[in-house]
Amino acid sequence: MILDREALRKQLRAGQIMPVYLLFGEEAFLRDLAVETITKKVSGDGFSEFDRSVFDASETKIEDILVAARRLPFGQKHVVEIRNVRIAAISSKDTLKERDEQLIKEYLERPSQTSVLIFVAEEFDRRRKLAKLFLEKASVVEFKKLHGTELVAWIKKKFESMQVVAEDSAIELLIRLVGNSLQELNLECEKLATAVLTESIISDPETERQTVSTELIKRLVPDRFVPENFVLADYLLERNRVKAMETLRKLLDEGVEPTLLLGLIASSFRRIFLIKEMIKKDMDRAQIARLAKIPYHRQEEYFRIARRSDAKRLADCLIRIAEADLAIKTSKSTPRLQLEILLLELTS
Repeated sequence: MILDREALRKQLRAGQIMPVYLLFGEEAFLRDLAVETITKKVSGDGFSEFDRSVFDASETKIEDILVAARRLPFGQKHVVEIRNVRIAAISSKDTLKERDEQLIKEYLERPSQTSVLIFVAEEFDRRRKLAKLFLEKASVVEFKKLHGTELVAWIKKKFESMQVVAEDSAIELLIRLVGNSLQELNLECEKLATAVLTESIISDPETERQTVSTELIKRLVPDRFVPENFVLADYLLERNRVKAMETLRKLLDEGVEPTLLLGLIASSFRRIFLIKEMIKKDMDRAQIARLAKIPYHRQEEYFRIARRSDAKRLADCLIRIAEADLAIKTSKSTPRLQLEILLLELTS
């Protein structure tokens, strides 16, 4: 069974520490925070640095990691953290290999009572046999990206922890500029809070609570989020028909050229198709990202879409996009109608 972060939080608050965790998901910031929280819960008072070991699954054999897990701690318990864990869709990408399965199974069935193992997974394909073993025998926790009110609440809480508040309009602008990467939002919140507190010391040191304004955000936060015309292509790739149609009509009503939108759609589908083909050829992820020219902050998203997409469907979509382009250029019908028909077909 896969737990969510709220279930994990309740367990930890109740003092329930499991012998083996596997943490995975797109939101690496919360995942890494969970590692630290579990470690602190395990440590209590008098925790020794000798009772924490960190391994890289791509560099250390699993048998050596499990030997470390079974050794007696200096204090109450020993935390063993295993980074760079990959149980991927393609076995050649795995850092935990099929040959490790029996050793892992034996440990999961009889875990050490004086150790807590935390596997931190960069990839976790739950269809794989080894993944199913973790799902059956360990506490597996998924960390999804935050959206909507949950994301707003996280930002408010972050600002409150630094003794500042933010206007609702400021939070909305911050999300629009940065997106929902908590790693980047955390950095921007800290920068904004520092700026507010510094300015207040100079201008009005008696004020109890300082406010982050939209003006301050416009001045200090660069726009690194994806504009709506690129978002349209993302909705199409995810087959989100309602959002795609809303975005398309909004952009057309604002006067964006249909041929520009079609070009952006074609570019996104070509990029996903290229990523898919390179993954099939077992190419290195960093090389794929470089050749496909994927922005760093969007790599996880593009690889996720590529893994979920069917190669034949992508090829068919590219053919259909080319047909729509020809239809628009030969005036078979209005560009708007052609794009709306295309959208319906691409999200079917």
